[in-house]
Amino acid sequence: FDHFFGLLYSNDMAPLHLYRDEQVAEEVVNHAALTRRYSEEAIDFIAANRQRPFFCYLAHTMPHVPLHAEDEFKGRSACGLYGDTIECIDHYLGRILAKLEELGIADNTLLIVTSDNGPWFEGRTAGARGRKFDVYEGGIKVPFLARWPQGIPAGTVCHEPAHLMDMLPSFVKLAGGATPTDVDGLEITGLLAGQGKSPHDCLFWYHGNGLKAVTRGKWKLHLKPQRGEYDNQREFPQLYDLEVDPDESYSFTSREPALVAELTERLRQFDAQMRPFYVEPKRGA
Repeated sequence: FDHFFGLLYSNDMAPLHLYRDEQVAEEVVNHAALTRRYSEEAIDFIAANRQRPFFCYLAHTMPHVPLHAEDEFKGRSACGLYGDTIECIDHYLGRILAKLEELGIADNTLLIVTSDNGPWFEGRTAGARGRKFDVYEGGIKVPFLARWPQGIPAGTVCHEPAHLMDMLPSFVKLAGGATPTDVDGLEITGLLAGQGKSPHDCLFWYHGNGLKAVTRGKWKLHLKPQRGEYDNQREFPQLYDLEVDPDESYSFTSREPALVAELTERLRQFDAQMRPFYVEPKRGA
């Protein structure tokens, strides 16, 4: 990146300073003002670069805990302080869209709104099982909204699986570069326009002490329990049909032994491929 403004990590860590590029800008952080200030920095960056292609990555601190909202947004939502932070984000997203319109570049700007994981203590999963830190759908399935009037037909809906790591090679292609082959993601520009199939045969899900699950088409196999959820390994593996059972409540392991064996082998092969790059989490001192 050419420019940075924000925290170096989540707002529940210490010491917590606000940085501009590589220098500390403020040692005392006003958490409630971060959404506004990040958005205003993004708006200024967009305005300064409106005459050329640009990439702006706006990663809001909220709704990470501890939650804060400016006075203007406190009590606005029916969903408590968590909802107030979302109202605030939504408001400033509107400000960014208005600036793109004002500058005359909204139609040819790709705007993506998404998240890195499902909700933690608060927030809804739309009925999906699990939350942040789980590899059940509630922890890994997130909203993905893309707006690009010149490149994406209005009302396009895509049901193909993709991953946030796919953004890097896709952005490189859209910018006219050669699609990189030495990164984890795969190029999905066609999916943005609702065309073609996912380039992923399988998607693999890690957390904590190793590889936990794999998704292939409608099938999802959980090889190991989630952190703290089950100690009894006899409950695993679990095989779910996400089309008929999207909340992962009923396992088909006993009905599909051949598929379980096949997906288990895929898991093991992928884990062996990734193991040289895996760092075991440090245990607390």
